[in-house]
Amino acid sequence: MTEDLLTQYGYLFLGSRLKRLAERLQADVVRVSQRNGLDLQPGHYTLLATIAEGGPKSIGALAQSLGLSQPAITKKASRLSELQLVEVTGSGEDGRRRIVALTEKGMDAMRLSRATVWLPVDAAVRQVVMSLSGPLLDQLSQLEQSLEEKSLADRAEEFSQQQTSA
Repeated sequence: MTEDLLTQYGYLFLGSRLKRLAERLQADVVRVSQRNGLDLQPGHYTLLATIAEGGPKSIGALAQSLGLSQPAITKKASRLSELQLVEVTGSGEDGRRRIVALTEKGMDAMRLSRATVWLPVDAAVRQVVMSLSGPLLDQLSQLEQSLEEKSLADRAEEFSQQQTSA
């Protein structure tokens, strides 16, 4: 068996290894969302949550809050607008300033997400990371091994089933 190149090169390819792990985790969150009737990408949740918690915000304020570029926020907001989860309108004082607000459908999606996705995913992530110890690269290996044994989506599903039967 060939050793994983990203693991073999340790800190040199740390960013690539973290990106691979992030993509794996996000794919599992998509599975959990889809199981619960939600057509949302993990990256959408941060924007939706920011608006749900703080009310309508400009593209610039969202970019600043999330530490992302304005073009990235504009792209996410456009996708969420296509899904009818947010409404993007021009500001009264400056037509170039775009305000993003949740629609009723967006508020419903947030309620459903909090109830059926966020809690199980949070519990699954906590379960995976609670036993990690040692240097960072060792922790990454432990995390990857744990996810090989049972995916985050499967852990979230188990949590949901336990909550339902409790």
